[in-house]
Amino acid sequence: MTIKFIGMKDFRKNMAKYSRKKKTNNISYIVLRKNIPIMEVTPISDEDLAYMGLKEQIDEAERQVKNGEFYTADEVRESLGLK
Repeated sequence: MTIKFIGMKDFRKNMAKYSRKKKTNNISYIVLRKNIPIMEVTPISDEDLAYMGLKEQIDEAERQVKNGEFYTADEVRESLGLK
């Protein structure tokens, strides 16, 4: 991964351009204000993005199981007409 330093004013003006570049070229940016680093902008891979969505679904499923909001295997078979 390549790291580049950019000023805050430039980043604000060209945010769309930098976001496209960071994803396609795997570039990470350190944004500076008065030559002091204030944030890092890094690309999120498709794999990371998929994991974040999956994590939310798993957390919701665990919450439902805790609250007793689930179907047994027999209930699923019956609803699908497999019994």
